[in-house]
Amino acid sequence: MIKTTMQAIAKKHGVSKVTVSKALNGQPGVSEELRQKIVETAKTDGYTLKEKNTDHSLQKVGVLIPQRFFFDYELYYHQIYYALLNESEKRGVELVLSVLSNQDEQLEILPYNIEKGNHDVLLLCGEVSDDYYNFLSGLDLKILCIDFYKLSKNADCVIIGNYFAGYLITSYLISKGHSSIGYIGSKHSTSSNSDRYYGYLKALGKNGLEYRDEWYIPVDNAANPSDIDYSLPEKLPTALVCHNDHVGFEVIRILSNRGIKVGEEISVTGFDNLQHSELSIPPLTTMNINREEIAGNTMELLFWRINNPDLPPRKIILDTTLIERESVADLNTGKR
Repeated sequence: MIKTTMQAIAKKHGVSKVTVSKALNGQPGVSEELRQKIVETAKTDGYTLKEKNTDHSLQKVGVLIPQRFFFDYELYYHQIYYALLNESEKRGVELVLSVLSNQDEQLEILPYNIEKGNHDVLLLCGEVSDDYYNFLSGLDLKILCIDFYKLSKNADCVIIGNYFAGYLITSYLISKGHSSIGYIGSKHSTSSNSDRYYGYLKALGKNGLEYRDEWYIPVDNAANPSDIDYSLPEKLPTALVCHNDHVGFEVIRILSNRGIKVGEEISVTGFDNLQHSELSIPPLTTMNINREEIAGNTMELLFWRINNPDLPPRKIILDTTLIERESVADLNTGKR
């Protein structure tokens, strides 16, 4: 027999996957009659019922994402949130999303959904200011940080190995014969961007390559990448490391408008492996970040913390993967 899925059960009963998850996990919000029908369908159609976590109660989890990371163009945190949603459904946990406005962050105000939600844990997805983090730390909430860390704070977090990723992608360019390599991005806006930049610097230093101030082009991490004045120098290096794919996409567009052939006359790389990286002309070489891996490790750490409330904080650091495309020229061979 081919086993059914939660989506198939939901379709059969004309309900959502969340309703099916609640019914199968014994959560409130589903009538007893509907619950019995859903459970019977699951048994009949071969759906494997997962064991409930009975060590400690974990019903509702808040997800807080700063507004500056949740703009229409910023797909990265949307993708992480949907991966978290998928993982939470598997475990019978309800996620409640709140977007933190810039004003609420400045005034240290808790979004209404979080304040009134009676959450067991708060997932902070995307870096908040130090002041706002201190404000949250003073509340009776367990906090887990996703995609950032605070050196001065002891907190559970799931982060990307951005320092090594910056080192790796710069070393990749060096292996392709590039010795003049610039950087476009923000040094200090977030811990992720800072680590990428310093990884880039380490690769230059380890290989005895020159760092030139005019080849560092700062950008405002909170701005829409298409609105940024990149101010590219007239005399360009042979390669540019961009701190994310949005910036890389815009830089390729600007260079192309100047008649410079990316992947031949100059090389450009990004980070995050967004759809932008595949749609750019030429397609953008980048570092892939596995959103599903972030979500899975977040949920594992979440349940570990609930069951081990007195143990020291844990930091999970995830690897990235280099995705080679056509935006990098191999100067050793003269080919892309």
